[in-house]
Amino acid sequence: MRRPRAPWWVKAAIQTSLSAVPGGEKINYWLQEGYDVDGIFRQGLETYEFVRPHVGADWSSLRICEVGVGRFPCQALVFWLKGARNQVLVDIRPLFNFKHFATFLQAATRYGFADSLGEVRKVRSMAELLERMGADYEIQRVETLQPPAAFDLVLTTNVLEHIRKERLPSFINDVSKLVKPGGLFYHRVDFADHFHHFDPRRPADAHYATPDWLWAIIGENRIHTVNRVRPEQMEVHLLGTGLTMISRDVQELTGKYVLRKDVAMGRATGC
Repeated sequence: MRRPRAPWWVKAAIQTSLSAVPGGEKINYWLQEGYDVDGIFRQGLETYEFVRPHVGADWSSLRICEVGVGRFPCQALVFWLKGARNQVLVDIRPLFNFKHFATFLQAATRYGFADSLGEVRKVRSMAELLERMGADYEIQRVETLQPPAAFDLVLTTNVLEHIRKERLPSFINDVSKLVKPGGLFYHRVDFADHFHHFDPRRPADAHYATPDWLWAIIGENRIHTVNRVRPEQMEVHLLGTGLTMISRDVQELTGKYVLRKDVAMGRATGC
């Protein structure tokens, strides 16, 4: 029988303390119980189904860029299983951990992709896995990526809620510059209080009611940053890029958005 988790405030106190310690991010990752590859695989399939009507069935010719990949390229592997062969995966620090690959194989098998895995089952390192996927892993800030306007699909998954509020509009604008004219811009945003995911006894919208002074301590530090931007505010930021919203789905504090860069924008900017 699984032991009940500690209250949310215990995690908040630990992360707040670690934010003041050199190397606190690595300690925080080590303390976390695990990585929900199965859940992220399921999210990856949802993303594929949400974007597919605007892309079509053939993903082999698409150039895709995922910003904020995290600890394992699960979304990119889902796209690979669906036919994508040209992906660039971007993060500001190297977080990939190959130990999650075995869990990914189990999830892919559970979701009916056993026959599609082929020789990829035999890879023994992250470098070999990326090579088999036809994917590049870039450790750099998104505004330094070159060339701009190079991708058919640019996406983030559970990233935008972690960008500081004052930086968010410029970050979204920088990411949007990677989309080529006629290309797509996809975002999945988790608007819920992230301490709720650890301790469901804390309401999913509790962060919106938390006093600003307290949230500045527990929710805006080096380890744990959630900007508390509401769905309607996020949509304003996304539309501020000048791209056209072609699909949205916001429910239960989760938002999914697809925008398209008009061809005319490319002519106007020279991209």
